[in-house]
Amino acid sequence: MRNLVPSIVISFIVLLPCFSADLQTYKETYDNNLGDIVVEHGMKLTTLANNYTATLKNYQDTVQKAGDFEKTKTIIAEIERFSKDKTVTEDIANNGLPDIKKTQLFYIKEQNAMELAKARKIITLSEQYDRALGLLLADLTKQGKLSEATAVHAERQKIQENPQIVSAKKMLQDSLQSQEKKAEPSAQSTNQAVVAKSQPEQVKLLKISEIEDPAADFCDPNVTESGLDIRKVSIQSKIRGVITIDFQTEEKIPKRFKGYAMFLVSFEFVTEKEEKEKAETGFTVDLNVRIYFDAKAGQWKSAVDSMSPVTAKVPFSVRSYNVTGNKVSIEIKSKLLESLSSIRYNAHTHMLGKQVDWAPDNGFAVFSLVEQK
Repeated sequence: MRNLVPSIVISFIVLLPCFSADLQTYKETYDNNLGDIVVEHGMKLTTLANNYTATLKNYQDTVQKAGDFEKTKTIIAEIERFSKDKTVTEDIANNGLPDIKKTQLFYIKEQNAMELAKARKIITLSEQYDRALGLLLADLTKQGKLSEATAVHAERQKIQENPQIVSAKKMLQDSLQSQEKKAEPSAQSTNQAVVAKSQPEQVKLLKISEIEDPAADFCDPNVTESGLDIRKVSIQSKIRGVITIDFQTEEKIPKRFKGYAMFLVSFEFVTEKEEKEKAETGFTVDLNVRIYFDAKAGQWKSAVDSMSPVTAKVPFSVRSYNVTGNKVSIEIKSKLLESLSSIRYNAHTHMLGKQVDWAPDNGFAVFSLVEQK
């Protein structure tokens, strides 16, 4: 399972209160940020393609040294095909050499995740730009500068109809619909309300949400460390204002790692008023919760990182965390959690700064914080 956390810090939002800036300044800032997103995406695709080719060449050396003529020819043919087409499809992976199917499927998932990440960033940037233009429009109208205000209004319309933004929104919508279809068969068992039994009155089990990873899932083939392949991620709330996050991995988690290893969950918080609006937008990170292995200290540590103004105003604290066997658990507390309708989330594992596994495959899962009646 893979997912990408936005790595570009979009600076356009700093313009929101700056009424003194003119439309041209806003447009230039928007265009520069959009250019950064496109350039970063292109660089990531190039790196992915280079890694795919390098992996195939390494395997070619292995089978060639072993004297396997047929496999050597097949690998060389795939390298030549990819150098021309620059793409890998599921048909190619399913009908090709079984030995490299894992690498090919990994490429497909990585590419899809990168495309979704790019779409989310474009949507976020366009929304920030639209808000900035809205404030500028209101300010110009108040000043009686109707000619300038008309130009700003036209720019807002132009952005809404921009094919790149329309395409990005469609991509995210298609991803969400695909995710919902996959979840339908197990919706009753994996996202049902559970009533707590024999617990004190102040302890109420609200909801439980789970993401399960098929047994056939795989990690980044370039990472040799075990214990980072996600089998299941679950979130539950027994006490209002407190949530517990549990990771379950395919293999036992090592007591020590050679470098920096991390389990991470990214959250987007949704209030009842935002439910309808958020349903039509991409995933925006408000909070990151981490359990990571500090190789220098030789121990596991935890951290909560505020990623937006929403979470910067209200403190979050780690009540407890634990890493044992093939399970990782962390409990966090905040007053903000008491006022939310639901939480969007996705989970990741990292090794040496590189994502290894993530869940769900596309987009995010939703955890309801509405108390069972």
